[in-house]
Amino acid sequence: MYHLLLVSCLVAIAFGVLSVRHPVEIAYILLAWFPTLIFLIAFGHEVLYGIKQFNHQLLHVAYDSSYALLLLGICVILRGVIKRKRIFVALGATFIAGMPLGFIFLTQP
Repeated sequence: MYHLLLVSCLVAIAFGVLSVRHPVEIAYILLAWFPTLIFLIAFGHEVLYGIKQFNHQLLHVAYDSSYALLLLGICVILRGVIKRKRIFVALGATFIAGMPLGFIFLTQP
């Protein structure tokens, strides 16, 4: 359970650093691909080499960062709605960030 807190803090720090240099939507888009990329690396490693400690930890990082980035994406989308901006790109980035969690929900009985 502590890994969720650690990954959420790392996502918040990365978002804070990126949002200083870029607009909020761009900073979120730069982070949104991370959980899906880590998930694909861990899943490919599992298919090639079987279940090992390495891919188990990577899957935890992918799922935890997906939780954190989905929450952040919802906040960015709500911010865009309030400011009356186009939210299609942020909505797509939120969908990409949530793909690892979608995989869990669709494959678990």
